[in-house]
Amino acid sequence: MAVWTLLRLSKIGVLAELLRLPISFDRRQFVRVLSLGTPFAFRIAIREGVLPIAMLIAAPHGILVVTVQVVMAKLSDWGSSLGLGVATAVSSRIGYLDGSGARNKTRIAIAGGALCGILYGLLLCAGLMFFGGELVTLLVGTELSRNLGSTWQLVWPVAAWLFIICIQSSFVGAQSGLRDGTGGLVCVLLGEWMIGLPSAYLLANALDSTVVGIWLGLLIGETATLAIYWIRIEVILNRSERNAS
Repeated sequence: MAVWTLLRLSKIGVLAELLRLPISFDRRQFVRVLSLGTPFAFRIAIREGVLPIAMLIAAPHGILVVTVQVVMAKLSDWGSSLGLGVATAVSSRIGYLDGSGARNKTRIAIAGGALCGILYGLLLCAGLMFFGGELVTLLVGTELSRNLGSTWQLVWPVAAWLFIICIQSSFVGAQSGLRDGTGGLVCVLLGEWMIGLPSAYLLANALDSTVVGIWLGLLIGETATLAIYWIRIEVILNRSERNAS
């Protein structure tokens, strides 16, 4: 409000005019944005809930397992911005192609985003391979990191998870560009919640390393989500091609 007031009282006529109330808007456009944005918001919310649920899976196995799970989750956060960049780029590109009438090039845009995701994912995996031990030590301290044993044994499932996330980001961006909010929500529910979290629970209790089991389960879920995204986008594109012909 303070910034708005200062700009409103400024002597720059253009800014003062833009900020003049009441602001008028097209109700139909508002409804369209709301109906598209709501499924996207729910998709983000339930996706963000996966790692907290994974923490609950780790909780019965002791404080050390919970600590390791927290550290692995922190490592996974560092790679999310790369995936967000790919998703934004693909979404913008597909939106442009749709608006310019060149929607037949959508698959090329998705493939380009997936290639960028693969390259980013490989860089992340290489970084975790070479610097994973130092990063874990930085997060938990030298004494606790010694008790964790071989760091790479714990880090590699997270690296594989990040690799899939980076590739998946191209399809997340494609769904945004294609305005398929409800489809993205269903993909996350099926892949991450119906497949990933149950797999994480089962593997956490079946393997010697609880943390590795959790992340392998999450990896299975993200791989399934990637496959469902791909199928869903192909259905949308094939339907558009049939309608165009």
